[in-house]
Amino acid sequence: MKSVEELNAIREKFSEGKEIRNDKHEGIKVLVNMGTCGIAAGGREVVAAIVREISACKLDAQVIQIAQDNCADAPRFEVHLPGKEASVHTKMTPEAAAEIIRNLVK
Repeated sequence: MKSVEELNAIREKFSEGKEIRNDKHEGIKVLVNMGTCGIAAGGREVVAAIVREISACKLDAQVIQIAQDNCADAPRFEVHLPGKEASVHTKMTPEAAAEIIRNLVK
């Protein structure tokens, strides 16, 4: 068995970035289609790019993976800004998704 300090260090390591996915979040929410078509069309790479950009821009944002599929639109994500209507982005590449997240800062 490991010491309490070692266990706390492991817990801290694995919880880094988890605040982005907190369910009680009231800031920006990004819903990413991670159904079968979304994944097949590159959804994992799009999610990774979104999470990296949110972290780099230090945005108060939550990333939620959903399993809603529309194969013609994949990869697809929605950005929900507090007090505004959601914007829907389809046929995304990691680069395009990162640019959209960067533009939230402007």
